[in-house]
Amino acid sequence: SSGIVLVTGKQWYQRRVRGRDIRKSGIKLLPLQDHLMARPLEVNLTMYYLLSMYKPPPVIPQASTTNCFKGSPSSHSPVLWTQVKSLDAAYARLSSWKAVLATGGCSEFSSSSRIMFYQALLRSFTGLIETLHGLELALNPHSMEGYITLWGIEFQEILINVSVAVNTPSHTGYVKIWKDPQFSDSELYACDQICASEIAPVPNNGKEISFSIHPTNPATPIVYIATQKEQLITLRQMIQEHHGLDLHSLEEHPISALFIIVISIVIVVFHALLFHMIYKEFCSGERGLNKSAR
Repeated sequence: SSGIVLVTGKQWYQRRVRGRDIRKSGIKLLPLQDHLMARPLEVNLTMYYLLSMYKPPPVIPQASTTNCFKGSPSSHSPVLWTQVKSLDAAYARLSSWKAVLATGGCSEFSSSSRIMFYQALLRSFTGLIETLHGLELALNPHSMEGYITLWGIEFQEILINVSVAVNTPSHTGYVKIWKDPQFSDSELYACDQICASEIAPVPNNGKEISFSIHPTNPATPIVYIATQKEQLITLRQMIQEHHGLDLHSLEEHPISALFIIVISIVIVVFHALLFHMIYKEFCSGERGLNKSAR
């Protein structure tokens, strides 16, 4: 049998395609305060009709996962998730999505099996890109408020889960990574922004590994994931040697309240002195006119 099951309040999709079960893949969204991001219900409905309407080719080619998805996160493009009101509009939206995925390096995904097409949609939501060094989560904390979890992301024949939470107004938060239980023996490593911290293995007991998120300028990927520790070691060396980046120097340090108060007092005192000088000059001018009149 073939069908999609929607569960209210969560973005879960159940579908069996050619014997493969993708029930463990999906998106979970908590209500977001950021009006620039796609709404949970709209994401739910869009995923529903995209997966229903997508027709894979008769012969499924071998798809490369490298460089997918390298565009801006689709969660920041609400126009891609707005509800459609006709069948023609739905097919037009499907075409738009295929173009977005192709531009984001997922052209092979969008012309492959339904499962691979679904994986491309999931990656696009948070800007999860696969490079030669592994996976990079390029979600900008400045453009997100709330909680997003991606379930069942296929990476090097491993299903992984990624959860991101960002608070406001500090735009700080955390990112968590854990493996699907059936891949508990598979090696997986992760490190935080620009791999500044220790490269740590993702636990094999189903537990998660967590990293803090700090807004940086310019924005940097908030986490890196690889199947080999050497990949992340090489990546960290490249970042430090060729770019000379340091996480502390990139972190945004908000202006303290004391500094704002001091500046405000200086401005008020300056304007008070200026007003006093103008008033004094005006008064002396009036006295001069009065003497001349006498």
